[in-house]
Amino acid sequence: MVICIISIVMLILNPREGFLAFSAGPPPNGDWIVTDIEVCEGQTIVLNGNLIVENGGNLTLKGVTLKMNCTYDGQYNITVETGGAFYIVEGSIITSVNPSMEYCFRVLDGSTFRVSDSELHECGISSVWGVAGLFIQSSDVIIEKSLISENLLGIFAGGMGELVIQSNNITNNEYGINIPSGSPTIYNNTITSNLHWVLP
Repeated sequence: MVICIISIVMLILNPREGFLAFSAGPPPNGDWIVTDIEVCEGQTIVLNGNLIVENGGNLTLKGVTLKMNCTYDGQYNITVETGGAFYIVEGSIITSVNPSMEYCFRVLDGSTFRVSDSELHECGISSVWGVAGLFIQSSDVIIEKSLISENLLGIFAGGMGELVIQSNNITNNEYGINIPSGSPTIYNNTITSNLHWVLP
């Protein structure tokens, strides 16, 4: 007699990558460390820790509201490490639980980053570039058709590649957008009502 023990894990087809992915999500408390393929859909996540997409990790948020639950500025942060991939799509929103307690967001060189039809708010705690807002070092980046508002600096991109920033609404940030190097493609954006306009 053969006894089979079946462990059921929800598997879904990731159409972007063409292979199976699983939906795991963050722990109740502590850091959410993504080391494999994870897809989260249609939920609100309150994160009591850092979000780290490590080398080889691949995270997709579809219609997800992710709230960083900082009790002081910069307590928790989002980092996409070299070799990691982060997709924020289909009406996802990243913000903070308390609008006066901001988080930081870094996309490191050698990672993949996509934002489409989504929102980013309450990001950035200092005028020092490493924590200013959405801080991008990677050149494999597309940000499109999204709302970026109420951040310290809407987008800071220091990578050397040809990142694409198109058809976004970048508004009500302290600084709008800063691309000091590389060959970015920036077009059809609405960039208004920022305290400072920064675009070399």
